[in-house]
Amino acid sequence: MPDESKPPVFLLDTMSFIFRAYHAMQRSRPMSTRDGLPTAAIYVFVNMIKKLREDFGPRLFAAVFDVSGEVFRDERARTMGPLRKWNGKTQSFDEVSYEGYKANRAAMPEDLRRQIPTFAGLSKLCAFPFLKPWDSRPTT
Repeated sequence: MPDESKPPVFLLDTMSFIFRAYHAMQRSRPMSTRDGLPTAAIYVFVNMIKKLREDFGPRLFAAVFDVSGEVFRDERARTMGPLRKWNGKTQSFDEVSYEGYKANRAAMPEDLRRQIPTFAGLSKLCAFPFLKPWDSRPTT
């Protein structure tokens, strides 16, 4: 039984939710304003937040954006040796370089990029704060 004097804190991985919202509907049912601004990811994102609130009823809730640019983990990745990653197709482990974790990731689609500035404005509409990115670099 959760301790009600210490309610859980919900921190939303905002970019993850934005990408999920975009891919959930963008291809099958594009939406836009009269001026042509795409809005499908925004619409789905708001509905995902609404569902999260209905299902879990968080009392403490905030959305966190990723840091743009390099962080300390990138520095560490360059010094790491190869890692073993399970390959479901071959049913064996492959050795992969951690340094290339995001190397093959496609650029953000332009229609999604155009929607990003709107998400920060949603904090008032959805009644939760958007936390600015920071690098959680260890201090020691």
